[in-house]
Amino acid sequence: MNRFVNSSRTTAILIACLLPLIGRATTAPFLASASVKGTNLVTFAQPDEALLNSISDGFLIITFSSPMRASTVGDNWSSWGSPPTTESSTPRVLWSGQDTNFNPITAVTFSFSQPVSIFGFEAEPGPTNVRTLTANYFMAGQLVKSVSLAVNGNAGAQVFTAIAPPGAFFDSVTLASDADWAVGQIRYSVLPDLTIAKTHPGGSAGHFSQGQNGATYTLSVGNIGQAPSTGLVTVAETLPPSGLTLVSMAGTGWTCGPPNPSNICSRTDAVAVHSAFPVITVTVNVSPTAPATLTNTATVSGGGELNTDNDTALDPTTMNPITNVSGQVSVTQTGFGRNRATGLWVATMTVTNTTASPLIGPLQVVLTNLTPSVTMTNNTGLRNGSSYITAAAANLAPGASVNVAIQFLNPSNGLIGFTPITQSGIF
Repeated sequence: MNRFVNSSRTTAILIACLLPLIGRATTAPFLASASVKGTNLVTFAQPDEALLNSISDGFLIITFSSPMRASTVGDNWSSWGSPPTTESSTPRVLWSGQDTNFNPITAVTFSFSQPVSIFGFEAEPGPTNVRTLTANYFMAGQLVKSVSLAVNGNAGAQVFTAIAPPGAFFDSVTLASDADWAVGQIRYSVLPDLTIAKTHPGGSAGHFSQGQNGATYTLSVGNIGQAPSTGLVTVAETLPPSGLTLVSMAGTGWTCGPPNPSNICSRTDAVAVHSAFPVITVTVNVSPTAPATLTNTATVSGGGELNTDNDTALDPTTMNPITNVSGQVSVTQTGFGRNRATGLWVATMTVTNTTASPLIGPLQVVLTNLTPSVTMTNNTGLRNGSSYITAAAANLAPGASVNVAIQFLNPSNGLIGFTPITQSGIF
């Protein structure tokens, strides 16, 4: 490696910015100490001048497309750099070398025995002028990241580091230039990558309604990275400023609420690669004056991940308008009696529009304060814990009436009472 000569310098170290776009990368100021944190150093014990086809730390095997020559930075080298710009001023390095015709080998592919989430190294060209070194990071033959740096052979090494985008990994890296080069301080990491998704019943076609109590969202936290999560994982729920009130958060294995704030759930066990934690159910009440659409937000953090681009989930939710029209209708029941064949108590409910204007359908009659132990059996659904039935699916004209059958299970055969509340809208 006699192309390297003595020199001193101070150099800026650059790292590839994390970009979600395949095949693109830029650089930003970075200290080598940051690339060292949380990564594994791959060393080699072979003596100087040994030709190496691969190196390994016992976990990852890195195989070279052409043999690399072992060496140690010494007095006959240019200044490699000193901490914190580089990890060491005298590292052991691998030289790309020369072919059998003594031509410099300018491109070498590093292939990994298993996928990695981060891969980096320090590199310096052989000639004593500025050369462009380009590191192309691949996943299954597809270019994922590309980092190009102009490195001054007189000024010393620079750091090449890239983090795989969400859901991606690296299985090989090709380093190339128009001259020979050396690399040292080869580091990698396999990392978790937590994601979060937020849904409500019916998905994008589903809805809540004004005045609804006990509406629910579902939060799902998964790991699309290359390693299990480690340490504390925290999920935070952020409601819009108005329109929704948090009732509770709960999920198997999650600590939701005290000692956390009421909108926080946490846990410390690991989630495996390509697996997910048990879901979290978020229960909210909807204001009677909620706007037409509300967006709820949830975030996940921790777990040992570095990529935070996919740690936020938004769930825009339609809030159907509901209008109480009880004062514009009369509700009566006739023919209450017990059906001997079924054992059910049955009646006919009549809803009449008492105004001079049409009532906008659908019209729902909510049976509040229903006698204890009595159960409505033909209800359309539940509204805030009370049974309701759709009396009119369409508009109800002025003075018009609509009849609907109502049925009840009444084990005590006692009186059946309830307070009807008539509302316009879709629950």
